[in-house]
Amino acid sequence: MMIYYAPVLPHIRSGALRGLAVLSERRVAFAPDLPTAIEQGVAGLVAAGWAGLFGPAGLPDAIRDKLYAAMKDALLDPAIQPILAEQGQEALPMAGPEFRRFVENEIAKWAEVVRISGARLD
Repeated sequence: MMIYYAPVLPHIRSGALRGLAVLSERRVAFAPDLPTAIEQGVAGLVAAGWAGLFGPAGLPDAIRDKLYAAMKDALLDPAIQPILAEQGQEALPMAGPEFRRFVENEIAKWAEVVRISGARLD
């Protein structure tokens, strides 16, 4: 079962629940003792919630880059890191072109999952 980390992380930390794996490509800072699903032998199992900042089409690169720099500074602020870790989150800022590739890859990956599963909106 895949679970968003924030609600279960306190229970894993207390020992009330045992985490089996995280679904990221690498171990996460907020739970470094949890192996990845890949380490557990499930090749390619990577799934994570993510959030991004999107702007309107045609947004000038200078404005995009300024927004990215401010967002990156805020997310990587040492005062923010423990708050994110407590919530089971990790900041991984991506600049415009890298983020675009990430989103395109996510769309392609999950479109294939939907195609294979036959899931439909009814």
